Amino acid sequence: MHITKRFFICLLAVLLFLAVAFTAIAFRDRQLQEKRDVNDSAETAGQPASDETEQENRPGPVKLPVLMYHSVCVNKKVQGSPYVLSPQRFREDLAALKAAGYTSVSIRELLAFTDTGAPLPPKPVLLTLDDGFYNAVSEVLPALEAADMCAEVNVVGKFTDDAPAGDKNPAWAYLSWEDIKALPSDGRLEVGCHTWDLHRTGTRVGAGRIPGESGDVYAAMLSADLDRFGEALQANGIPQPVVFAYPFGAVGDGSRELLEARGYRVLLTTEEKINLLSPGEKTLVLGRFNRDSRLSTVEMLEKLGDIL
Repeated sequence: MHITKRFFICLLAVLLFLAVAFTAIAFRDRQLQEKRDVNDSAETAGQPASDETEQENRPGPVKLPVLMYHSVCVNKKVQGSPYVLSPQRFREDLAALKAAGYTSVSIRELLAFTDTGAPLPPKPVLLTLDDGFYNAVSEVLPALEAADMCAEVNVVGKFTDDAPAGDKNPAWAYLSWEDIKALPSDGRLEVGCHTWDLHRTGTRVGAGRIPGESGDVYAAMLSADLDRFGEALQANGIPQPVVFAYPFGAVGDGSRELLEARGYRVLLTTEEKINLLSPGEKTLVLGRFNRDSRLSTVEMLEKLGDIL
């Protein structure tokens, strides 16, 4: 009799536990369903879903290597320079990247990813060219078209402004404003700013700050340079670019805020690193790997190791 009573007490305890557990599960499921109903209703009404739902649906960080080229031409006078790559070697680079499964992406695509989460290809790579040499049009653009790839070129405003209209020698000429206006509108070759006239060294290196220079003095200097670049664009009917490339990789403290205020959203440095992009980023500060022209295409890829 004592055993039977204990049995019933244990059975009652088990049943009570199960009842509490099932009640808790049902309550949790009801809350989740109500949350889904709220999000569905919000989306139907044109309102965004909850932050938690957006976070769940948001794509994760994407690895982006960026390659930095300069002049692409045949110039025996500067043979052996790390900054002058032959057109043949450039085409080999493009073929090697494609063979490895990489897809070149445009600045437009990068900003679409960060702004809206629009997907990027599985293995994106950004190709950039500094200084604004004319061979970006005469040599690089045809190679990009043949490979169905794209790139971005950063021009120095004063170099462009001083470029003789009739000088189209790929070994030394710079893009003119007319050359820039004639670029195809499909984004095959986008244009960025490499400052108006700060591509030089001396007391100041590029757009960097002089040791001991006050923030106000630095801001006034950089603002004047950016304003001059903007005035030249406006005078020639060229839209304001969203890319700014720091000459010599010299990043001045306080420059980012000035650049953002003028609509620059992609800031290119010379720090050799892999970049991680996530949706929601307003400004992209991207490191780049210099394409040393003294290396073969295979050696260049080996230098990057498991990055490419």
